Amino acid sequence: MTRWLFLVCVLGALCSLGGCKAKETPVSVSGTVNLDGKPLDDGTLTLAGESGSTPDTLPVKNGKFEGQVKTGKKRVEIRLSAPARPRRWET
Repeated sequence: MTRWLFLVCVLGALCSLGGCKAKETPVSVSGTVNLDGKPLDDGTLTLAGESGSTPDTLPVKNGKFEGQVKTGKKRVEIRLSAPARPRRWET
């Protein structure tokens, strides 16, 4: 009896540490990104979750994005991809 109780406690502890965690099912998302009232030509949209989780990154082309992401509370980050401007060196 004591062995079974010990085994149940060990299994319960392992499950609470994430061993029996339910698999997250991704969902489809889509939308538009505008900058100064115009569609964003080229960039990325990142949905960052809780610390330690892998962020979901989607490409933005012609102001539109779509893809699969994990559910949950997210912070949205948008990055613009633009060519670098040449520097003018003063002499």
